[in-house]
Amino acid sequence: MHVHILGLVSLNGGDAAILVAQRRVLQRQWPGARVSVSDTHPGPAATYLPDVPFAPFLLPSLAPGGRLPTRVRALLHRVRCARVKAAASLLGRGVGAPAALLVPAAAAPAFREMARADVIAYTGGTTLTDNYNLTDKVFDLDVARRLRKPLVFLPQSAGPFRKPENRQALRPVLETADLVLLRDERSLQHVVEIGADPARCRVVPDVVFALARPELLAAERAEGAGPPRLAVSVRDWAFFRDKDRERGMADYAEALRAAVTSAVRERGAEVTFVSTCQGRPEYVRDDSEFALRVAEGLPDDVREHVVVDRAAHHPEELIDLLGTFDAMLSTRLHGAISAVCTGVPTLTIAYEYKTSEVWGQLGLPEWTVDIDDVTPQVLSERVLALLDEAPRVREQVAAAVPAMAAGAEEVGALVAGVLQRRPA
Repeated sequence: MHVHILGLVSLNGGDAAILVAQRRVLQRQWPGARVSVSDTHPGPAATYLPDVPFAPFLLPSLAPGGRLPTRVRALLHRVRCARVKAAASLLGRGVGAPAALLVPAAAAPAFREMARADVIAYTGGTTLTDNYNLTDKVFDLDVARRLRKPLVFLPQSAGPFRKPENRQALRPVLETADLVLLRDERSLQHVVEIGADPARCRVVPDVVFALARPELLAAERAEGAGPPRLAVSVRDWAFFRDKDRERGMADYAEALRAAVTSAVRERGAEVTFVSTCQGRPEYVRDDSEFALRVAEGLPDDVREHVVVDRAAHHPEELIDLLGTFDAMLSTRLHGAISAVCTGVPTLTIAYEYKTSEVWGQLGLPEWTVDIDDVTPQVLSERVLALLDEAPRVREQVAAAVPAMAAGAEEVGALVAGVLQRRPA
């Protein structure tokens, strides 16, 4: 069995966690299966996840090299794109020999993985949204559609799609997809609005819940044995509802400082800033840079109880690390999911609806705050409440996560069902 996954940015630690979980559920369904990946940065990603066969996205690999006039470069790029799409259409109709001649050498590795796959899957996460440029991802999806391979979307939040160009580009792919897995009901509505067949859609938990640690969920914690240990995940963000980026980030940072100060001064907490997106210099974002700026603005008596972890952590190593804390305040969704996978009570700061949807599924809607609503008072009160109510919240987490993990484990069987329904 060979499954090829499109759309990854594995230098993003959340995407890396999704990839590790997706491989796990697919290889449990098909032991020994080859799970290859199209990634934005295949070379650097392979240094962090060396057991994964990585290939580049198709569209960037078709860009002409050399010093050519702009018009010539644009024309050559369009021709190369057309050739790859034609090759995919020919292969989809069973005409193999001419197709191989059409694909430029730079695109051959990624095209070959797609052409040889038994199933093509689009990665889970939150990559199909108007906040991001979808051009490269849509091109790969269109090639997959033309290959006529079984095409599935792994568990994700998607949309809303207000940009006409995104609606137009995604509609034919969603209309023909064999299976579309969503993490929440809102995403289900968004994809159905632009053409997905509801009968081929299903809402399932985020696949990273498949990495849950049952032994840690069931373990008893010694409460009050020492100062509470609080993990904090932060991130840069540009899409505030009623503020520009500069004002929004300043207010967010002020609220974080107030919450950390309250935790240290009023509950004696020891605080560690640690996140999913850090320590990988090849990636555009490093959460620890913002964490340092937040920490540097803390009062001196608080700062001495705060550590900023800047290391890159493999997704499963991060789960182990977060399991040593008593509570977490997390802006990154997969930082939060990694924490509750070990039973750690977690308050989330929701920068997109995906976070509040997932925390609602866990039965913990009171433990999420919208990023547009955070203030020093609100965030401080919620963090202190989390530390005070940690034993009760831990019980809630331990009761809720196993069902989410079981739902995530079903993903492999759902993908296998696509093959069973397809004509031989």
